[in-house]
Amino acid sequence: DLLDFLFGPLQLRGAAARRPGATPAEPEDSVVVAFACGEQMQTTGTGVWNFHSTETLDVLEITTSNAKILLPDFMNGQRVSVKSPDGTVLEEWEEAPPSTVQLPMIQSVTTAILHRDPSLCASDARSALRTAGYMDEALESFYGGRADAFWKRVESWGVNSKS
Repeated sequence: DLLDFLFGPLQLRGAAARRPGATPAEPEDSVVVAFACGEQMQTTGTGVWNFHSTETLDVLEITTSNAKILLPDFMNGQRVSVKSPDGTVLEEWEEAPPSTVQLPMIQSVTTAILHRDPSLCASDARSALRTAGYMDEALESFYGGRADAFWKRVESWGVNSKS
């Protein structure tokens, strides 16, 4: 949802995997996606999530032809960095994380409802549905679809089927 918020609707492809030795009912351990976004889908990017990593690190790295922007996840620190293509730090500052990650969203939804003005909230049902669609697309090959009670049909998950 953050990528959709920052860049607009995405075109996305993804894949998920599970670590060796995991039981058949265990969910994905890592997910990788490639996406395009922006006007005429001219901006591309990738995302990697490893939920079973030995390192606790969440960072959003936005790389353009002119700069790289590093945004820490709310759990990992506060330093925001802007670097040139050669790695030189152009700008750095501390951004205090909110006391609760969800609070700004909850406040904007509440304000929009109280004022009966949907434009007061950047997220809406369309962006929520797009986000759910992105997750479904990234996990399609792992679960063989998520439109049903996929957690009850573990034996049919792509990762468990014998090819």
